[in-house]
Amino acid sequence: TLKLYERMKGYAAEIGIELGKQFSGGCSDSNDICHLGIPTLDGIGVCGSGAHSVDEHLLISSIVPRLAIDTMMLASI
Repeated sequence: TLKLYERMKGYAAEIGIELGKQFSGGCSDSNDICHLGIPTLDGIGVCGSGAHSVDEHLLISSIVPRLAIDTMMLASI
C-alpha cells in the first residue's frame, strides 16, 4: 500500500499537488480487499466535508485535479 501511495504522490506532484497521508479507522469499501493483503488506497476522490450528513459537500475545484491523479494511476496499471 505504501508503494501505491508513493506512486500516487508522485503523480500528484506532477500537477503541483502535495498529497498527504493518514491512517485511520472506520469502515469503507476498501475493507473488503485490504484484509486480503491487496494494496489499497481509500479517500482518493474529490475533496469535501460532512460525509454522510445533510451538510455533505464537495469542493468543485478538486474535481479536475483528483480526476487527473486517478486517471494517471489507472493508466499506470
